[in-house]
Amino acid sequence: MRNYDIKLAKSTTRFLVGNLNYLSKLTVENFKEKCFIYVNTKKCIFNISISDKIIVEIDNNQDRYNMHFYNETYRYDSIDGFKVLFNSIVINSTKKEHQELIVKYRGNIYPIFVELSDVDEDRGMGTEKRYDLNIYDRKGKELFVAQVSEYPLGIFNLVHIFPEFEISENEILDYFQSKY
Repeated sequence: MRNYDIKLAKSTTRFLVGNLNYLSKLTVENFKEKCFIYVNTKKCIFNISISDKIIVEIDNNQDRYNMHFYNETYRYDSIDGFKVLFNSIVINSTKKEHQELIVKYRGNIYPIFVELSDVDEDRGMGTEKRYDLNIYDRKGKELFVAQVSEYPLGIFNLVHIFPEFEISENEILDYFQSKY
């Protein structure tokens, strides 16, 4: 006899199978105490264990330009919370991939790479995330364009932007508001 919530495991598996076009790999392992589901996507890896709750660990070390770069753990009593998480990380970010932040530098246009550079959990108002915006010039040299901070509730602040790059503060903040 299984000691985990079979309905919860089946609904989670059904939801993932319904989104196979976003998955690279799906593995399901059933044991007496728990059901484990391992999901690889282009964005991250989900390690899911189901007992009476859904526990999701996100491993995103392969994509350092994503807001979920550091491992994070989420707990849900129902499939609905997991669906929201999956949709926000995998489906919405996949749809927004075509949106690219670009900058003009010395007459040439370059794509900007966004890297999560720091997570400060020891803030009085909540966790602050800092993003570095970089480009690679024609010689392959990395150039620092700007830095953006994200405060709780999705509030973004442009910390610094170098004047030699042709990009406005509004372009950067609009990008972060729409992407993250």
